[in-house]
Amino acid sequence: MRTMLAVLVVALAAGVAGSTASDSRVIRGDEWIGSFAVKKNGKLGGALAAFGAPSSTTRGDGSCRVRWNRLGLQISFYNLGGQDACGRTTGFFQSATINGRGWRTVQGLRIGDAGARVRRLFPSAERHGNRWWLVPRFTQATGRYPGLSAGVNGGKVTDFRVVYGAGGE
Repeated sequence: MRTMLAVLVVALAAGVAGSTASDSRVIRGDEWIGSFAVKKNGKLGGALAAFGAPSSTTRGDGSCRVRWNRLGLQISFYNLGGQDACGRTTGFFQSATINGRGWRTVQGLRIGDAGARVRRLFPSAERHGNRWWLVPRFTQATGRYPGLSAGVNGGKVTDFRVVYGAGGE
């Protein structure tokens, strides 16, 4: 009985670890990038908890660009209140560009896929130049914008962008 219980615990732990690893590079609309909750905890501290130590951080005037080279991920944070945009609790999510291999949308669109897959997986997608708006959004302040978009160049998906038009001021 103990042996069977131990085997069951190990199997469950492996299953949980496997599902966590497989979900770590899944983009769920403009709400989640891997385990980072863009709208729920869209602060720099949340991104650091999800992705670990960044490769680089670049400060600007009220902005902060953070890169994770190993993930092919760059996130821009901002602060309109005069506080540090690179602060764990004061840097608010603005946008992310994702171009690393292994990333995919929850619908299954991947970096490197043929551009034709965009229409099959996102039948309502709107083309805007070389970008496809996969999840269109609207705010009173800015009007329509792409919450999630995919770049297509040379017939291939090259990147995803996530934008949150009201990141938390």
